[in-house]
Amino acid sequence: MKNRSVLFLYGLGAVLTMGMGVLYLAMPTIMPYHMDAIQTPWQDIPPLYQKLFLALLKAAGAGYLAVGAAWAIMTAIPMRRGERWTLWAVPLTGFIAQAPLFAITLYVRFSTPAHPPWIFPLAVLGLIAAGVVVTVISVKKGEK
Repeated sequence: MKNRSVLFLYGLGAVLTMGMGVLYLAMPTIMPYHMDAIQTPWQDIPPLYQKLFLALLKAAGAGYLAVGAAWAIMTAIPMRRGERWTLWAVPLTGFIAQAPLFAITLYVRFSTPAHPPWIFPLAVLGLIAAGVVVTVISVKKGEK
């Protein structure tokens, strides 16, 4: 698949996913919406809980960075070369990473006072969906 639109859509999704991973890895505390969810300021969280919360945040960040990097590599190299396995592997990896994040942010939004950024995973899922649609149209037209 050498369709520039598909490469752009998946590439942007990969960059956004990696950016979220880097943000989570760089945070010295849990995110403000996490503190809103538990209704506790960072300084009032016991130190052992702080360590656990940060470990979970860093694990999520590492996971999103890894998925985004894998997605970017698959898009930049084998997809650009026209390797057909990437037609399902790229959107599948993105969907596996972003669909649960979207569901989790909605759960937190509607079951706590927090306002997590649910629009982020929805936007990336939209990029994936758009990439799939353009891919299907391109494959039907016989483009590569």
